[in-house]
Amino acid sequence: MNQFLHRMAGISRLRKVSELALLLRHASDRLAFQAADNLPFKSALVIAPHPDDEAIGPGGLILNLKQAGLPCHVVWLTGGDVGGKVAVRRAEAEAAADTLGLSVAERHFFGYKEGQVMRAKHKLAALIHELKPEVVVAPGFWENHPDHRAASRVTVAACSLSERKPDVWAYEVWTPFLVNFLLKISPQWPTKKKAIACYASQLKQRDYVALAEGLGRYRAAAQALGDYAEGYFVSPLSVYADLIDIALDLV
Repeated sequence: MNQFLHRMAGISRLRKVSELALLLRHASDRLAFQAADNLPFKSALVIAPHPDDEAIGPGGLILNLKQAGLPCHVVWLTGGDVGGKVAVRRAEAEAAADTLGLSVAERHFFGYKEGQVMRAKHKLAALIHELKPEVVVAPGFWENHPDHRAASRVTVAACSLSERKPDVWAYEVWTPFLVNFLLKISPQWPTKKKAIACYASQLKQRDYVALAEGLGRYRAAAQALGDYAEGYFVSPLSVYADLIDIALDLV
């Protein structure tokens, strides 16, 4: 009986992998691969699980919007209590936000504890309803960090409660993935680097500047886009929600 159950579970898992592959292909086909200097939208809400993710991941995207005089809001879901002192990380986030050009009104600190990201669903839904962003920019569901995966899930859950159904722009921090949009950020890289450097407490633990620089150089070099680029997996909300459901079943 146990062998039979294990075999059936294996078959079910293979089916889920096939479903995930088909959905990824569908999402990529709907929004064919693009590389650009600028963004095809005029407002965004960036979701950061911890203070520093907004700079390490989509820092170039934020700068691209702000340098064009366009609105970009950032919400930090947690205070980063596991990775350091909350007050220190808040001060670092404020300094990074200054560097990225975010106004005070564009900064939203939810203050949940790490590991409690899903509790932000209703508060995030209210913010999406208020701001009505064209897109939400969130960590990818594939990320090798539980709070990042949870941030992806809570973003979809919050959007599902809102009348507005923005496209999802999923970004990379820990884990490179299939991307269908590359944003050239060579002009923005020096400022992005300064924003990451604001997180001195985190740089004592890992060299996040080197992490972002390596990923940015790789993304640019792979498509001959200059020195630096950021990769995004862009998807309609409904397709992205299906991807998350299947991926969670595989974990």
